[in-house]
Amino acid sequence: MHHQHKVVHLTSVHTAFDVRVFHKECKSLARSGKHVVLIAPHPGDEVVDAVEVRGLEIRGGRLVRMTCTAWSLYREALRQDGDV
Repeated sequence: MHHQHKVVHLTSVHTAFDVRVFHKECKSLARSGKHVVLIAPHPGDEVVDAVEVRGLEIRGGRLVRMTCTAWSLYREALRQDGDV
């Protein structure tokens, strides 16, 4: 039985559909057969082009991103239990 690798990509700065993060990295990984989860600032959860987007609450400025958003990102990444 072949295990499909799960790649969890994290960002607290870029939007979920950022050209480099979503279109170049995540979609390419999904096309290669990986299960891809993107955790990023976004109003909700959805699957787009075989990439599972897990939305984080969009909060204030840089200080909030470095503290609260980073903590939320970390907790969600642990829940996803990715291989990479």
